[in-house]
Amino acid sequence: MSIAGSPVLLDGLTAKGSHDLALVDRASTIVYTPEVEDTYRFDEHSYDVLRAAGVAWQTAVQILRTHPVLRSHTGTILHLAAQAADGHCYAITLAEEASDSYLIVDGRRLDDAEAATVRTLLQGGIQ
Repeated sequence: MSIAGSPVLLDGLTAKGSHDLALVDRASTIVYTPEVEDTYRFDEHSYDVLRAAGVAWQTAVQILRTHPVLRSHTGTILHLAAQAADGHCYAITLAEEASDSYLIVDGRRLDDAEAATVRTLLQGGIQ
């Protein structure tokens, strides 16, 4: 992963995530600045799962490109969470196909509690 800036490390995330968003108690979360250079790909399955979850593909693109964004990378799975232009927070799950290249495999709108946690972390963390 290519990172030109200095990420801010936040500890003490507490949330009850569902689906594929890995928000757990005492996790370390890194909020990246725009210097992260990844490529993202949609396939038919990507569009199908987003549609089924009520997430427009355009909203998914916003989450992929917005900053700041919460990133959790475990093995070949990347989870992103951020606020979109519509004011709601979303989680997008991606599978790494090659170094810094990802396929969108899932997405969903976060519930109010999850969104509050994401917004708090994006604004500087939990004290």
